[in-house]
Amino acid sequence: MSTPRLSLALTVALTALAIGLSGCQAQNASVESATAAATPSPVESSARPTPTASPTPTPVAFATRREGDLDVGEPPPKAGPRALVVDEQLYTLDQVQPASLIPEEGVDEERLDTRWAVQQDPDAPVGAVSVALIRTAPSGLNTVPDQIRLQSFDGRGVATPPVQLDPSITGVVEQIGWTQAGLGGDATLIGDILVFATRVGYDTSVLVGIDVHSGTVLWRHDSPKDLRSDALIVLGPGLLIASWDGAVSAVAPATGALIWTNPQLNSIAATSSPSYLRGSLSTPTGGLTRSIVDPATGTIIDDGFDEAVFDPVTGEAVLSFLGSRGFIPEGKPAMRVYSSAGAVEYELPASAKDSLGSLRLLGAFDGRTWISTSAGIDIVSSTTGDRDPSAPSHDQSTGAGFDVPVFGTEGWTVMHEFGFSSGYGVIDGDGTPYTLIRHPQGQLTFAQLGKIA
Repeated sequence: MSTPRLSLALTVALTALAIGLSGCQAQNASVESATAAATPSPVESSARPTPTASPTPTPVAFATRREGDLDVGEPPPKAGPRALVVDEQLYTLDQVQPASLIPEEGVDEERLDTRWAVQQDPDAPVGAVSVALIRTAPSGLNTVPDQIRLQSFDGRGVATPPVQLDPSITGVVEQIGWTQAGLGGDATLIGDILVFATRVGYDTSVLVGIDVHSGTVLWRHDSPKDLRSDALIVLGPGLLIASWDGAVSAVAPATGALIWTNPQLNSIAATSSPSYLRGSLSTPTGGLTRSIVDPATGTIIDDGFDEAVFDPVTGEAVLSFLGSRGFIPEGKPAMRVYSSAGAVEYELPASAKDSLGSLRLLGAFDGRTWISTSAGIDIVSSTTGDRDPSAPSHDQSTGAGFDVPVFGTEGWTVMHEFGFSSGYGVIDGDGTPYTLIRHPQGQLTFAQLGKIA
């Protein structure tokens, strides 16, 4: 049974929005009227300087509608405080149109794989770096080894000449009887330092800090263990969180020094709240324990939940221990909400399972949480559980798509489209439309978000 979806074009639709600036046109009209009424004589004109035109106000938000494989609850492929890269397009906070990023390739070369790193230091110029695995076509019987090439791009997409990395950083995953070429890791940029994690063989990995201008390796950690995750998370210029060497560790990007390590985790992911990371521990037998983690110390704050969403405005973490699985772990509530300071703000008792049936979390924004229960989808206060009186109503019987904020920072927000069917519940999947909202003047409010989405 197919569910009706919102039909959208595959191409990017860019719309510059100016929320809260509705009075600008009226103001400009009154200025023009006053200027016309006080037009000086030719003598006066020659004695007075020409007035300077008022600068164009910076729009509050740019909305970009896209279709693609964006994982719900995760950030776009690469994002920084003032820019993000999606499909080799660089979106910044000060330009409506994205800049195309085109790594250099020779006529006899093929780019097998690419990792993108976006500038994470808010005080550094906006830009991105590509880390590409390049293969050169053989000439007769003469072959050229694969190479990893680094290239920098500024905020307009203008590239610098590429730099070849240390040949020992191969990025090739070797299996018995066959070889698969790929980088298999992640990269991030902090100031002038590129931190790169990649496989260099079967069950062998390397984590390196590289001078982005010269390609010089500044520090390096080797591990006999395979990478368990692609996550490299930057929390300020001095703290990098990495899934590394079978654990999760915090590293100083400038020196590679370890700050803390938690062996109870082997995977980590960024969230919309700077107060929390999303961690997990998977076992060879298929077990998985989800947790929220304090980024400053690596301490696990809570675990055993089914789903979690994070509020980019308030910094809150909202956990559902019921989710869609139909049971709640012993000693846990149906839902628990943490403030940005780590205090429990709200708990929904486990007894609520009998009336709710299930409790899925879709997103959180400005003190509100988007939920789905057996009764449908709603927006509630994160601290009281009450239905938000300003929440827009959705005709859930039609299955029509609607947007939910699933990830965000001070400068941008991701809205993901969900559908609902009384027979299937919440519906989302690959290729589902989503909207990238960039807000250069700072964080949006719930009211502004509704006007944009």
